[in-house]
Order: sequence, then C-alpha cells, then structure tokens
Amino acid sequence: PGWTVEEVAQYLATTPGQIRNLVYERRIPYRKVGSRLLFRRASIEAWLAGLPGVDVDAALQRCRALAGDMAPDVAVPRETS
Repeated sequence: PGWTVEEVAQYLATTPGQIRNLVYERRIPYRKVGSRLLFRRASIEAWLAGLPGVDVDAALQRCRALAGDMAPDVAVPRETS
C-alpha cells in the first residue's frame, strides 16, 4: 500500500503540513488513491538522494534519531509490500 502523510512526516521528522505543501508544489513523489495521498519508502529515499547537497545517509540517520526521541508509542513506519 504505502505510507500516509503522517507517516512520511514522522519518517522525515517534519510536519504533515510540510508534506502536504511539498505535494501541492509537486516536489515529493506520491500517488493518490481516491482522496488519500500515499508514499512509497523507496520513492522517498530516491527523492532524498536526488536533492542537491543532501547526504541521504546522514539525513536518514538524523530522521531516525529524531523519531527515536518521540514518545514510545510513535514508531518509524515500515514499508509494507
């Protein structure tokens, strides 16, 4: 299926509003299923890798570290299928 806006925001350590802005500006890969916005982890990581001046490994480590600082009931989403 894919990640929701909230899950991508959590993974990237940002807000759902920022993700929606990126979608509106067509600056992040997504697909629309009905009225839902969905994101694939592989597409998000490839997108990050294509951004100029971004060290993807460092960015993902930072995102994961920030996610680890969140409340225990908030987990970094895992890709399903």
